[in-house]
Amino acid sequence: MQCLEKYTIGCYTCKPNLRAVYLPCDINGTESIPCSDTEDSGLCEIIPSYNDVVLGGTFDRLHPAHKILLSISCLLTGKRLIIGVADGELLNRKVLKELIEPYQERVEKLRKFLLDVNPAVQYDLVPLRDPYGPAITDVNLNCIVVSDETQKGGEAVNRKRLENALPELTIHKIGLIKDEQHTADEEEKISSSTLRKRLLGSLLLPPKNNPKIAPVPYVIGLTGCIGSGKTSVVQYLQKMGVATIDADQLGHESYRPGRAAYQRIIQKFGQDILLKDGTIDRNALGNRVFGDIEELKSLTDIVWPETAILVKRKIADAAAEGTQEDSNERQNE
Repeated sequence: MQCLEKYTIGCYTCKPNLRAVYLPCDINGTESIPCSDTEDSGLCEIIPSYNDVVLGGTFDRLHPAHKILLSISCLLTGKRLIIGVADGELLNRKVLKELIEPYQERVEKLRKFLLDVNPAVQYDLVPLRDPYGPAITDVNLNCIVVSDETQKGGEAVNRKRLENALPELTIHKIGLIKDEQHTADEEEKISSSTLRKRLLGSLLLPPKNNPKIAPVPYVIGLTGCIGSGKTSVVQYLQKMGVATIDADQLGHESYRPGRAAYQRIIQKFGQDILLKDGTIDRNALGNRVFGDIEELKSLTDIVWPETAILVKRKIADAAAEGTQEDSNERQNE
């Protein structure tokens, strides 16, 4: 609202014959702009106009910083505004790329906003699958809009245009907008990455019933690297009464004496991996397989199927125990 207020006040404190105005002051500030300023006060300046303007971005979860960038771009544009919307490989290095809205959804939101800002401009929204897009091939372009973060990209575009015997573009830079509510582990600027992080833990899609999946038990696979917090999550779930199964422990159990995997491992790797009590020496076995992909695959081909059998038994036991407890609870009601 402060940005809109400042822009509106600026429009009405300048001469009415100006096409548009730009307020160079800090839009994050809280200082109000006096309405009695004269044309020589320096608060307002005429925005230059270019027939054909280009800019690019991901435009995921359209936020206020996007809207400021787009609004100023519309003010700069006299005829046509080309917007490259990142897609494909350009999204691979984005934070939480899995949560980025689909390309078509982002384009539809962009078009709706742009038409609200200025329906008289021609908007060409195109997929951007490389860092340059149409900015280095369109001969009619006059200006490229960038932010503090993408200014080097604008300069790279001009170098490419010169290589293609095209005139350089005027680079119009717009500052980043500070996020006043950001936390210590978030970016200071308003960004889509931060918004995606804040979505973690939210239910984005309602669960769908699958008739092929039994209603009980509901099985959750918990995995992650060392130090990722698996143990803490398991302990939290156990306090809530959730049955937990340690697949690593069952993997070790799968090759104890008497198990099918036990004999197959001895047949494959020999008697020298056994301890005096007849159990498999995990250190000796590890020395044999770690560092040798083929040997490791041979071991996992033996152990994993047996581990899966043990896991399924544990799941069945947990389901039966849960069903019995549910039955007892209904009888006590």
